[in-house]
Amino acid sequence: GAAKAVGENPLKILVNAPRPEKNENFEFVKVNKNKVALKTFNGSYISIDKGIANAIGRGVGSNEIFEFIELENNKFALKANNGKYLTAVGGGGFGLKADADQIGDWQKFELVPDTPKK
Repeated sequence: GAAKAVGENPLKILVNAPRPEKNENFEFVKVNKNKVALKTFNGSYISIDKGIANAIGRGVGSNEIFEFIELENNKFALKANNGKYLTAVGGGGFGLKADADQIGDWQKFELVPDTPKK
């Protein structure tokens, strides 16, 4: 399934924004079986602090590790170490939070293979 592909291919996570910008693509870094970290385009990691996601992690610690939860239709959810699901605030474009108790539309992300630039 998709979880296995995470460790083998540099798949990107795409926040559901109208026009994906470079800084909205994250690279999965596999930590173990179903745990991943999200690496940003500038090499830092998405870190959860008081429920807010910031690209400030310089390495992979407990605040940077997410549980990968595979869903239908190439979608997935990410559970942060605070036990909450990662949310695309406003459907994307307004940042990320880890504040949801359950998986709704704004907690579903899609795997998008990285397409090389021509």
